[in-house]
Amino acid sequence: MTAKRKILIVEDVGLVHEAYRLKLTGQLGEEGAREVEFLHAFTVKEAKRLFNLNPDLVAVVMDACVPGEKPTTLNLARQMRKSGFRGPMIAASSVPLFRDKLRRAGCDLHADKAEVPARLCEVLRRLENAEKGGGDEEKTG
Repeated sequence: MTAKRKILIVEDVGLVHEAYRLKLTGQLGEEGAREVEFLHAFTVKEAKRLFNLNPDLVAVVMDACVPGEKPTTLNLARQMRKSGFRGPMIAASSVPLFRDKLRRAGCDLHADKAEVPARLCEVLRRLENAEKGGGDEEKTG
């Protein structure tokens, strides 16, 4: 059995975490979803801790405002990139301005929160293709 693909979700609303999991399971199927492990961070401090404890992350989904109504994760995105993390980072926000700020801070993909599961499916498929020798992990945003 291969190791699960770890995805860090940085989001302060628990229902959003659950919605991502359910929608991704619906898109990947039960078997595909079993190959994914979500790590849940509800604060920036928690996200830093989980990021540092899990160097094998394959992707990060980052809300801009964790918690609150103003962007609080911009420095976190910068720190993750500065640490050498090269995996996909998805700026997940319903506010286009916040998605743009996260992209400038280091996120290479973006999605409205409703689009995150589909974006994650794309990321997982690219990873799978790359592992099978299917070519580059071209990023689209």
